[in-house]
Amino acid sequence: MGSFHRGDWLSLTQSVVTLLAIAGAFGVVFVQNRLESKRAEETARKDRIRQRYRTSTYAEALIGNSVEAAVEVVDGVEELAGRMPTMQDIKLEATRIDDCARALAQAMHQELPTEITRCVHAAWAAVQKLSRAIHRVDHIGDMRTDLLLAYCRDRLLEQEAALKTVRDSRVKWEAALATI
Repeated sequence: MGSFHRGDWLSLTQSVVTLLAIAGAFGVVFVQNRLESKRAEETARKDRIRQRYRTSTYAEALIGNSVEAAVEVVDGVEELAGRMPTMQDIKLEATRIDDCARALAQAMHQELPTEITRCVHAAWAAVQKLSRAIHRVDHIGDMRTDLLLAYCRDRLLEQEAALKTVRDSRVKWEAALATI
């Protein structure tokens, strides 16, 4: 076997360049795929942040409405507690509280982040307890107003705690939205 001549070197160079071109093509495909994956992941992350912000805003509105309804009940019982020791034959309006309980129950069946679902559930449980207490007044005429007031205030505090957590969550997602 003899030494390499000029044609042999050109043939070898052409083979090496062909191999480099093939490797480069694979590299381009790999880089494009990686960039597209990153873009898709970033888009999905932004969509998740937007969705979490929307759900926290939705939950804040629902829980805020239930807090307002509970405040009305507490104010009404507080007014009665100042005038009479028992509820006697007084009936409390429960329609709005019942509507809030139904809305919160329905919200728990939505696709919500876990932290929001926990808050909605806590608010729903407090509203349910408040609703039951209001409905029991119809059946127990000698219910003490001071005990009913204390119970209603406790349920209001539970709802306010859930509302605060949801608001904090909404602020967190709003800040995350500002960075994208």
